[in-house]
Amino acid sequence: MKVVWSQVARDQVVQAFGAIAAERPAAARRWLEEVLRKAGALESLPDMGRMVPEVGRSSIREVPVTQYRLIYRRDKHQVVILALRHCRRASVCGELR
Repeated sequence: MKVVWSQVARDQVVQAFGAIAAERPAAARRWLEEVLRKAGALESLPDMGRMVPEVGRSSIREVPVTQYRLIYRRDKHQVVILALRHCRRASVCGELR
């Protein structure tokens, strides 16, 4: 299954990477590798994430990446990465840890 990134999600990854890299460049590189690894895994495991509780639709799912949520939509032929959200911006953070 093909994985496609929305422009919003791309921008959010760049922004988060920059914020992490400002204080810890090596940690930022490791974090980015983890984000890309988990997104890449969706090609063969599109249902590996859980349903986003506050959305309540089985097609909108998320996988945790450290303190972030990689939110995606699973369609019939592709996975679309919709957003990367920090847990502090979500009411379900405790459930992701």
